[in-house]
Amino acid sequence: MKKILPVAVIALSALFTPTISYSDWSGPDDGSGYWGPAFCEDEPNNFNGICTATPDKFEFTLVQIRLRNAEDKSFVNLATAPQSFDFASASAGAELGDFVSNANVPSGTYDAYGFIGNGDITIKGETTLNNGSGPRCRTTTSGVATDSAAAEDYVTDSNDTPLFDVIGSGSDEVEGSVDGPGLEIDYINSSNQFVFIGDYLTGTSFPITVTDGQTLTFSFSMRPVKGIVFEWDGAGNCTAAYSGDMRIANSASVE
Repeated sequence: MKKILPVAVIALSALFTPTISYSDWSGPDDGSGYWGPAFCEDEPNNFNGICTATPDKFEFTLVQIRLRNAEDKSFVNLATAPQSFDFASASAGAELGDFVSNANVPSGTYDAYGFIGNGDITIKGETTLNNGSGPRCRTTTSGVATDSAAAEDYVTDSNDTPLFDVIGSGSDEVEGSVDGPGLEIDYINSSNQFVFIGDYLTGTSFPITVTDGQTLTFSFSMRPVKGIVFEWDGAGNCTAAYSGDMRIANSASVE
């Protein structure tokens, strides 16, 4: 499963200020459009394995969103400081748009975009097997508990999350080195950060040539329908929780 956080710059003024809009997710809400196994509520009381649930919180810190120059493979940073986003929040799309506002982008041709994010992801949520009649699992500050208490924040890290398919844990060797088309790279770097580089953005094709005098409008929408993965032991006990899938729909237009 690949995770794509959207950003693109179609055109440039000396300082561009994107207009940011937020819209609701338009994909399926039955889980069919998301990565991962079935929802936990669809599994029996004696389920043994992993299943998924919609989180109350899915907080991820972005360190950088950037564009890659086609000529020398260097990156232009579109944000100035790390910021945390709760992808389960209705305001997350607008906040993500604000994250890349007011960026200086040199003229040139760009062939990929990407992001860097902190390895720690905060999740919070609960689920019950057998359509609500079976054992209930919730996140706690130390992991999980099989009881009826309120869910708590749990911080996962890149060592125990299936959020990314890791191709180079602890190494920066693949940074910017591979060309498209169909380019998609993700890995964990030596700073325990997620790194993603890709050449596809919904509604926008790379390469993108940046020129003067136009304004970019972003539209973002996000929802982590299968954002928590719970693990069960077959005896009605929940044993672990991990960060799961999140979806970000986006579009970019230029005037």
